[in-house]
Amino acid sequence: MKKLILFSLICLASIAARAQESGIKGTWTGKLNVFGNELTLVFHFDGEDCTLDSPDQGIKGVPAKLERTETGIKVAVPSINAIYEGVNMGDSAMGTFKQHGQSFPLTLKPGSMKRNRPQTPAPPYPYQTQEVSFNNGDAVLKGTLVMPENASSQTPVLLMVTGSGLQNRDEEFFEHKPFAVIADALARQGIATLRYDDRGFGESTGDLVNVTTEDFKNDALAGVEFLRKQFKRVGILGHSEGGTIGLMLAAEGKVDFVISLAGMVVSAEKTLMEQNRWTLQQSEYSQDVIDRYCTALESLFDELKAEHRAARPICDISLRWTCLTVWAK
Repeated sequence: MKKLILFSLICLASIAARAQESGIKGTWTGKLNVFGNELTLVFHFDGEDCTLDSPDQGIKGVPAKLERTETGIKVAVPSINAIYEGVNMGDSAMGTFKQHGQSFPLTLKPGSMKRNRPQTPAPPYPYQTQEVSFNNGDAVLKGTLVMPENASSQTPVLLMVTGSGLQNRDEEFFEHKPFAVIADALARQGIATLRYDDRGFGESTGDLVNVTTEDFKNDALAGVEFLRKQFKRVGILGHSEGGTIGLMLAAEGKVDFVISLAGMVVSAEKTLMEQNRWTLQQSEYSQDVIDRYCTALESLFDELKAEHRAARPICDISLRWTCLTVWAK
């Protein structure tokens, strides 16, 4: 027993020595196993400063406080009520990530995570791109106009409209850029596109406090009118809520054709109810909890309808309603 204790003390002294000699600097990455799901965390250590990224959630630069311990490090992330404590093993840091009373083992290793996104277009491009802007009242929408080779006024053009939630012009999500990929493919087939940052996001400006789907529709209409100055045939390619906006503009006779990607095929109320129910089921809540939550949500929707208030969807899980709709005059 004495030999075992002595051996343990020697190991701890060795670990502490290595922690003090090497320290932890630069970028370190690890994966949390959260109830069967992997979640990547990236820590950026710079002297006494530290920030945290959660690439799988699209979160970057969360401020954290780094504290050196005798055997490694302690990182506090106040904004998410989390703490990581790890022992510095030289080429790794082994420890525990704690948040809201839950503890998860987390091993960090030097280096950052680089996602493989081979579908993202890379130059040189066989087409031209131009940075443009258009206005809807006080909102200034900035975007990228893609022009195929030998484009003319007869070239068909699509205004690309994103789904609910703040999106940049590429509709970037976990470093995927679906709108950039689609615009590239269309340009190679002789079709022009204009994609733009949502109001109040990226390089675009505009009010987000009292905004409704009607406002986003008018943003898109301003884009259509901008394109009408240069092209004879103007359409909409919209994803999710963007597909709904395209069909709204088609009903008003404002566009010549529409492509709806996973647009709603039932009412917004039914879509939101189904999305919330599906999300709770995937989170393994009991059926009783799901039913009570959905009943409360349904009552809220009834109140909103009674007050004639317009509510924009707050979630955008389109898997249950994936469809492709093409409409033209």
